[in-house]
Amino acid sequence: MLQRLGIDIHPGEGRTTLLLAFGFFLVVTFQYAAKTVRQSTFIDSLGAENLPWVYLLVAVCSFPLLRVWMRWAERLPRHTLVAVSSLIVAASLVVFWLLYGQGWRWVPVAFYVWASIAFAVMVSQYWNYASHLFDARQARRLFGLIGAGGLLGGVAGGQLARLISRVAETRSALLVSAVLLCGVALVARAAHRRPKPSTLRPAEPRAPTPKSRAADSLWFGARGTCASWR
Repeated sequence: MLQRLGIDIHPGEGRTTLLLAFGFFLVVTFQYAAKTVRQSTFIDSLGAENLPWVYLLVAVCSFPLLRVWMRWAERLPRHTLVAVSSLIVAASLVVFWLLYGQGWRWVPVAFYVWASIAFAVMVSQYWNYASHLFDARQARRLFGLIGAGGLLGGVAGGQLARLISRVAETRSALLVSAVLLCGVALVARAAHRRPKPSTLRPAEPRAPTPKSRAADSLWFGARGTCASWR
């Protein structure tokens, strides 16, 4: 069916591609829904004039937290890393939902920093996982479709946050986002269990050293963190 729509998908690639597109849809929907809570609660509590200070705090906290994450990430298979990270972030969203109910002024600041870093980590490691499943030639054909899932997720996340704000407290979007991340964990496991596409693969490149993997993860994480501030 996808080939009839002009999408160049070879036999054996369809299910994995659609799973990854759906997973990226969930990741971006979570990001936009949680970002609404992050922005609105911080501005309501501390004012928009204090945003530059929290930007600085995110930058200061990003490096040590990403270093810890990279050391831990190198010990896990990619699909397990995506699944476990999704569940950890989902659990943290439930914790912040409870903390917001206490009315403490430091909670919006803590959530702003944590969410900004979590957004960067989730997106960068998801694309790292996708690049592990497909070689370079497949990526040129299929990553556009996977990325389209993210575009739809951006629309869905904004509409979801708007709908929730009408019928419940804004912080309730965190619970919905936690459910979405549980879906990401299931998608990662399902994509791993699917047979890999039977297309011809080029010669495998030399495995990167832990140091190079850490540098790549830090670069993508830092770039994603900067993008999430907007």
